[in-house]
Amino acid sequence: MAKRLDLYDYKILHELDKNARASASEIANRCRLSKVSANHRIKRLQERKIIERFMIHVDYTRLGYNTNHIFYKLQNITAENEEEFYSYLSQHNMIGYVARIDGSFDIFIVALARNNEELDKTLSAINHKFGQYIKQRDILPVVHAQYFGRRYLIGKKEFIRPDIRKKQEKIIKMDKTDHKILQTLSNNARIPIIKLADRLKITKDVAHYRIKELIRKGILQKFTINLNHEMFGNSFFKILIVLNYKSDEKEFLSKISNYNNLIRVIRLLGSCDIEMDFEVKDNREMRNILKEIKEKLGEYIQSIDTLFVYQIDKLNYYPF
Repeated sequence: MAKRLDLYDYKILHELDKNARASASEIANRCRLSKVSANHRIKRLQERKIIERFMIHVDYTRLGYNTNHIFYKLQNITAENEEEFYSYLSQHNMIGYVARIDGSFDIFIVALARNNEELDKTLSAINHKFGQYIKQRDILPVVHAQYFGRRYLIGKKEFIRPDIRKKQEKIIKMDKTDHKILQTLSNNARIPIIKLADRLKITKDVAHYRIKELIRKGILQKFTINLNHEMFGNSFFKILIVLNYKSDEKEFLSKISNYNNLIRVIRLLGSCDIEMDFEVKDNREMRNILKEIKEKLGEYIQSIDTLFVYQIDKLNYYPF
């Protein structure tokens, strides 16, 4: 059941979405609240499970990994076997995202791999264990991604320069400390620096320096939040688009980015060109947005596929 929020709650969510490591004082100042009130509201948003987790975004390309979006259509599977399938996918350390969806497919995962051989090993293991339940599989390698954030939270068309992730020629090497920092932050991006240092048995100054370096190198892209859509009271959709062959892709992406409910745009290879993530109030709002897109941008589009994400079993941008 969705929890009722007021304007200050939305402002706080907006600030945390932009930077989940912002201090309570910084958030209080931007939202015109006292520090005590800001802290209380953040805690309440967690207790009410509207904020599921404070999390990070990592640029895998800088670590030598390719990202692959994979869609599965299932067949002849019992509820028990289906749960076993989701559990297996969620526990796999080369899979960062597992979602249950309605539409042309039943499962969506994000699989990471340093090369095709590594990806084949992951997918072959899935096929060996659950292949009899898989009717269709679509593998879509990610070319680049743009993340816009949740602009709709403050109800105005605020321009945010998107995070853009492209393939890097130079792979950045990390040591065990960097690895442990990313593991810890992936579970709680808002952990106080003192607690982080204590957990990793390093000094506060070292922990602070290491985080700054991970940001400077482009590995750590963003500190943000994972919203519980059911408790927050909105819906999450993935829209797959095949562009017309003569379409101006840059022009299309420029025009589509004006939609405040658009969270992310991913350029893909394969049977689909563009994947878009929308967070909207309900099905009706999504239908209205799609209707407007078809009316205004129909000349660019060959086909559109709408997928409703009704449950996320795993979301970890550093699953290793």
